[in-house]
Amino acid sequence: MKKKSVVLFGDSGLGSFNRDRIRKLEKASGNVDVYNCAVGGLNSRDGLEMASFIAKLEPDIVAFSFPANDIADGISIEETKMDMLGIIKAFKKSKIILFLYPNADERFREIPSFNERMAEYNLLLKELADLCGAKTIDGPQAYGKIKKEYHEDDGIHLNEYGYDILIGEMVKVIN
Repeated sequence: MKKKSVVLFGDSGLGSFNRDRIRKLEKASGNVDVYNCAVGGLNSRDGLEMASFIAKLEPDIVAFSFPANDIADGISIEETKMDMLGIIKAFKKSKIILFLYPNADERFREIPSFNERMAEYNLLLKELADLCGAKTIDGPQAYGKIKKEYHEDDGIHLNEYGYDILIGEMVKVIN
């Protein structure tokens, strides 16, 4: 049986999938090869510029994460919507997965009302998923009831435990 190809594309939420995390995801998913095209700091504008090039890989599955940097870079929700529609359109042959960010914790103070804004962007991603037939990984739901710390010291990025949860959630939508 041919292995499915999975491309990770977006910001540091997926860009921090190092070799060990990729191997964990491949092993847990079974018959997949994972390629990481995500880079810390990318926003949806960057993603739109890169999408046609990355789409030439013709992955079976592509997982996106951009909203945290859209918020940080002042990209409006309307602009994010247009960018994401363009990105999704570029991957018309691929199954799409959209990663909805979990809440940042109190240690993350760089952007006022980040969690409120992220909730708006996550709602947009849910709408886009419905519109485009994409799957979602609902970070707020997956991490919402966890009592153990899943953030790095900065309060926004995931720690190893947090990535283990994300890998488990990805397996559910990949298979």
